[in-house]
Formats: sequence, structure tokens, C-alpha cells
Amino acid sequence: MRIILKDIPRLKVFKIEGQDELGEHEENYEKRRISIEEDSYLLSGEDEDITSIKNWKKHCCVITKDYVQTRSMIIGGLDWSVADSEDKDIAIEYFAYDESFSALINDTNKIIHLMGKGLTQQEAVVFLQNSYAKYHTKEKESYKLRNDSEKLTQTVITYLKIGDASSFVKTVKNLRGLYWQEGIVGTKHGLVGEGIMDYIFSEVGTDYELSGLEEEGFILNFGTWDDFKNALKDVFVNGNY
Repeated sequence: MRIILKDIPRLKVFKIEGQDELGEHEENYEKRRISIEEDSYLLSGEDEDITSIKNWKKHCCVITKDYVQTRSMIIGGLDWSVADSEDKDIAIEYFAYDESFSALINDTNKIIHLMGKGLTQQEAVVFLQNSYAKYHTKEKESYKLRNDSEKLTQTVITYLKIGDASSFVKTVKNLRGLYWQEGIVGTKHGLVGEGIMDYIFSEVGTDYELSGLEEEGFILNFGTWDDFKNALKDVFVNGNY
């Protein structure tokens, strides 16, 4: 994904005697211009690509839904081998990692970076542990927002009849609890254990391989099973709500 400053006109600021100032100040204009686009987006006019780890953090309150979504964008843009010191600090703050490296190499790189800033090896290890603790807390806060979102309810009642929607909610109650209380999403989304995405996709090799969502006997109101599953994933995993 890319951060684009769109080429749109600015509303000039002016003042009419006896009235409040009208128009648009620079800060609001910049916020209005900012947009997240697919990698394939073609720049036009005076569009400007400002994608960077620094800008994902700087503009996260405007362009992302929650902390976990911001972290995903940072992970997607992190190349440790060319990242500068500030980028590496942000990666550590968000407990992000370079996807081209193993967990061990990522941890080692972070420790070396922190030691270069004056920490001892033990202090660097403790710093990373604290970074994880902060991340895990914010992760659960993000998942709670997704779990409680109107978008999730809309998705379920769009694809399922009310009776089946009610049964679905009861069926996944414990899995949703694991999701937002413990941060457990599924076997393809972390190393913690089986979670709600395993149920939704009847994940092979899990307890839900033959007893997941599609096997429940629910009747779809709309679309296909793949449509429904991906719509649920878009909220639970992608954080689009």
C-alpha cells in the first residue's frame, strides 16, 4: 500500500469583517489530501507518493483504522538493510519486523541497533520485551474495536439470514473472546494457536478442517462462501471497518 498526497484544490483562507475566518488552513488541507492507495495506483497531476515508515506513523490517525493496521503497513515497508536509525526505532516501537528475515535475525538486528545507541545487551533484550508488552496491549485494543464494529455486524447479516446469523454469533463466541482478549487470530496469523480464522476458513490441519463455517449448514443470503469468508477476514485480519 502507498500513501498518496492527492492533487486536489485547496480552499483559500479568507476573513469577512465581523465573521469567523473561512477556508482551509495548511494542516487541514494536507489531511484532506492524504489517501491510501494500492501499489498499482498511477500518479496523476501533482499527486505525490509520500510512502515511508515515518509517514505511516506520522499520519496513522488519519489514514489507518487502528494500531495493528498501522503496524502491518510498517512491516510491509520495512527493509532493515536500508532503513535509517529513525525507521528502526519506529519498527522496534511497533514490534514490527523485516519479512525477509527469520525471527532470530530480526531480534538480533534490533539488539545490535539498540546497543549502538548505548544500551547493554541485557538492557536491549529487556527493551524488546517491553516493546512486545506494549504491542500486545495495543493489539488487543485494536482487535476489540474490530470485534465490536458495526461493519462486522453488517457483514454477518448481509450474508446470513437472521436465524443463522444468531447461530453464527453463538458458535464463534469463544473464538471471538480469544481474538480480542488474547490476540489469537489463527494458525496462519501467528504462532499462538488455533483461532477464529481457522474456523472461518476450515483450515486444513486444525480442529476446524471438517467443521468450520462452511460446514455448519448455514444458508447464504448473498454471494458465495468465499465472498463471505473474505469479507470476515477483511474486518478481523485487515482491519477494514
